[in-house]
Amino acid sequence: MNQRGIALAITLFALVLLLELATVGFLVGLEETRAGRNTVRMEHAREAAEMGIAELLAGVAGVSPDRVQVGQIVPVPWTSLKAPPGWYRGSIHRLTARLFLIRSEGFSGDRLARSEVAQFASWAGPISDSKGLELVGERSFVLVY
Repeated sequence: MNQRGIALAITLFALVLLLELATVGFLVGLEETRAGRNTVRMEHAREAAEMGIAELLAGVAGVSPDRVQVGQIVPVPWTSLKAPPGWYRGSIHRLTARLFLIRSEGFSGDRLARSEVAQFASWAGPISDSKGLELVGERSFVLVY
């Protein structure tokens, strides 16, 4: 038998195995990077949705609670945010004379991720000292697929 031929075959086989290990390592690293990037996008979308709820409750959208009829849904057009990079759109739904459902849908800056948040809010009425809507209970997160 030729010893050189076997040494060459073993060396080539070892090189192929090392190349495959390097490729697998590269692909695993690439997937980790993508997963991390997606996590950041989801956080930006969640923060945009939370910012939307805060701005809608504060009345930044320009919707006066006393002008919304019971059963009426007032859509709020998209609003761009600088930090976090993204935007939100939402709606204010008057359920009863004092109870509102505030919904906000946040998007990452590149629109690849979105998150939706809903919050019940109460309103004391135009005669009270309250300047806007007040939170009722905790936020309820709405999963959207």
